[in-house]
Amino acid sequence: MIVMSTASTPHRLLLILIYCIYCLLATMYAVLVPPWEAPDEPAHYRYVSELASRWRPAVNSGIRQKASFAKDYDFISSNYEWTYPALGYVPAALAYATIHALAPQSLPTNIPPQNTRYSQDSKQLNLFLHPNNRVWDVWYGNEGLLAIRIFLALWGLGVLYATTRVGNLLDSSGLLAVVASGLVAFLPQFTFINASVRSDTITNVVAGFTLLLAVQLQFRPNQINRSALVLGILIGAGTLCKYTFLFILPIAIIAIPLSQPRFPTSWTKPLFCMLIPFAILIGAYYLSFEEARIALAYTLNNSLTPKSAAFFWEHLGLALELFFITLFYAGFGWANVIPPAAWARLALGAWLIGTIITLVQAFKWIKIQNSPAALRAIVLLTLSLLFAITGVFGLNLSQFQPQGRFLFPTLVAWAIVCLWGAWQILSLRGKIILGISSVGFMLAFNLYAIFFTLIPAYYHGIP
Repeated sequence: MIVMSTASTPHRLLLILIYCIYCLLATMYAVLVPPWEAPDEPAHYRYVSELASRWRPAVNSGIRQKASFAKDYDFISSNYEWTYPALGYVPAALAYATIHALAPQSLPTNIPPQNTRYSQDSKQLNLFLHPNNRVWDVWYGNEGLLAIRIFLALWGLGVLYATTRVGNLLDSSGLLAVVASGLVAFLPQFTFINASVRSDTITNVVAGFTLLLAVQLQFRPNQINRSALVLGILIGAGTLCKYTFLFILPIAIIAIPLSQPRFPTSWTKPLFCMLIPFAILIGAYYLSFEEARIALAYTLNNSLTPKSAAFFWEHLGLALELFFITLFYAGFGWANVIPPAAWARLALGAWLIGTIITLVQAFKWIKIQNSPAALRAIVLLTLSLLFAITGVFGLNLSQFQPQGRFLFPTLVAWAIVCLWGAWQILSLRGKIILGISSVGFMLAFNLYAIFFTLIPAYYHGIP
């Protein structure tokens, strides 16, 4: 039986409050964002419905983009995400199948007509036509889609839990865990993306637990074989959720030698313990499903060749702006419903300052060899950010997809790395002030985005 200390009780209550507020915010996004007005949601939904009917990966839709994205209805209403692995869609498919058995009329079968004025009028924020501006009317006949949105949003709690656990490993007082969890929970883009149909949410949960286990291994190296086995299962599952998981896969491998740097001979067994379940999962998936092999071949042949135009500043500058600011912090709809940029720029500036402080403190710890387990954990988390940024930005050299959400597999690291350095130099009062101000800012940012950006955009004067 675990008995909570008096000192930890307020922190636990704060965490419960943060988790509850997250659920409320995510539900608001699920309800307030009209059906299909989340990036690529029609394609993801078609993947889910196909998976629920066949329980096999999606087949090649055969539809290719022929015009600009906003004008090509045949393409944007098709399952153009058929190349993605299937595992990240399984929870949504289970929800779809359950709803289909109980209330099939609540599940939409067709994507509504395209708003032809969208690409010509900057005030047209809906890519698709909806009945009218009233929130409940747009959900008539789409209640099943809304239920799947809310169901998936709840999975985001897994990322918060992983953040909490990592924070507790690095700060026994529990305060770091509270603040880091608050930053992730109230990040507007995180709540928005989780409250839509896609495979990202499940991918981020698996990634969060992968980072948690990699960090935990640095504190408990005596459990290396068991941890390696679970890590192998996680990285196999993550790879079969979404390819963006691959950018942090090396962290699981690095975690093993890093946990026992002075004993190289002890690395072989845990590495095998990790790679065997990983290979079994990947092999079983691609050997079992021809659709998966076709999708992988298509991706390798068509999606990884750099384009010469991508190396010019016009492309790189726009990608950086969208990648690190607009579409990481708060870019709703089809990246066209955006709060004032000052909010995101201020948040990014604060994060950069916090990260620099962490790097400086980490170098100081290296010199004095202080708390090697915590230092190794920070190294892993920092590397995960570096790998993800490099990988996603490299992907944009072949496909222009500067989606900040592709970094969300590293949200645990994003929150911890920007706070850990300050935690080494601040007094308790300073930590409390920093925690209240940073979490309060992120919550205010999220509420502003909902009430002063999202609601006015979709429910005031939009046809």
